[in-house]
Amino acid sequence: MKYTGNVIKYGDNVDTDVIIPARYLNTSDHKELASHCMEDIDKTFVSRVQQGDIITAGQNFGCGSSREHAPIAIKASGVSLVIAKSFARIFYRNSINIGLAIVECPEAVDGISVAKLLGQNPECVFKTLVTKGVNGSYFVFVVPVAAELDLKKAAKSVGEKSVEMIHVKDILKVECDINMLDLDVLAFIDHSITVNVIKNGEIVEKKNLVLPKQIKNVIKCHNPRCITSIEQGLPHIFYLADTEKEIYRCKYCEEKYTESAKKN
Repeated sequence: MKYTGNVIKYGDNVDTDVIIPARYLNTSDHKELASHCMEDIDKTFVSRVQQGDIITAGQNFGCGSSREHAPIAIKASGVSLVIAKSFARIFYRNSINIGLAIVECPEAVDGISVAKLLGQNPECVFKTLVTKGVNGSYFVFVVPVAAELDLKKAAKSVGEKSVEMIHVKDILKVECDINMLDLDVLAFIDHSITVNVIKNGEIVEKKNLVLPKQIKNVIKCHNPRCITSIEQGLPHIFYLADTEKEIYRCKYCEEKYTESAKKN
């Protein structure tokens, strides 16, 4: 069986009291439990989780009380699979009993291992990294899970002296204006992504990305006869020629977009 979906990652020792807080145990309604899933550890979980999503975690996932409400809440929220370095014994048994798919795999909580476990090419699976420049501006970089972000090159690409990574727990505190050009680049990389708009630590809007009709200076035309190869400084502009097949062509010479163009 192959699982596909967005990956939501947590750390070690995620206990059942944060998976489904005790104050909601007076109901057995699965939808009601799902509406409060992960509430005490991740207030955004309910608003961003989608059907088929996958949870990855560290050691001892599901520790704490023996209640079945915890795996029920996770399954009812739409999560198709939980992968962790290790599970609490009772949570493991309860998950099997209620039909929640779980995989215990000490090596499968990094992006490369998760991609391989799901049968996906790591080069086609991306991670989103948020950084902060010395002037206080925020920059988002999308790179393959197998790659590491070179902070010096990243800073140079955005005209900063330096940038530093933002810890996952601090991302919800970040507020900045949405640049539609940045969204177009993100959509070009993977238009299946949903962008969450966050204000005051809460998700207030979800944006479903669509393929941009035109991209500028994202990929280069490799046709040696193209005017962009002859006249330096011209922008590399590609337009969406075929939405169904996701084909882009150079505005100047009609050269077809290829994967090699993207990598370069």
